[in-house]
Amino acid sequence: MGKKFKHSEIFPTNPMLMCICGSSRKTHLTFNMLTTPNLLDFDSLYIYTTTPEQSYYQFLKALEYLPKKDVQDIFQYYEEHEEEVEIKDIIENFIKAKNSSFNPTDIKDFLTKNDLDLSKIDSNRKNLILFDDCVEQTNQAVQQE
Repeated sequence: MGKKFKHSEIFPTNPMLMCICGSSRKTHLTFNMLTTPNLLDFDSLYIYTTTPEQSYYQFLKALEYLPKKDVQDIFQYYEEHEEEVEIKDIIENFIKAKNSSFNPTDIKDFLTKNDLDLSKIDSNRKNLILFDDCVEQTNQAVQQE
């Protein structure tokens, strides 16, 4: 097995499976967990979602270039000035202003089940795989009834 995880003490150090369920705000909670320093320890983030256009995912991509706290800060700035700024511009400007010596997180986006090839995941890295909004709409309607 690869590197040992150093998650916050509220999480196990072994590889784990976590399921976040609810009617709303799941992606918001997940974003906060992924960008809170010293909460979840990972080198690579694999995102499997049907909604990659969500602002949360646009900001998670910035983890390739910025520390977690900075991603949280620029997301908060974006939420406060959403009508005045474009996501792409705020992220690019912030990255340009940062120190280039930052060790990036490897971010991958997967949009379909065919794109997810577990054999290509580097087992020597601390990998986090995120599945979000993966239930088909027809199944969601059945679950909500």
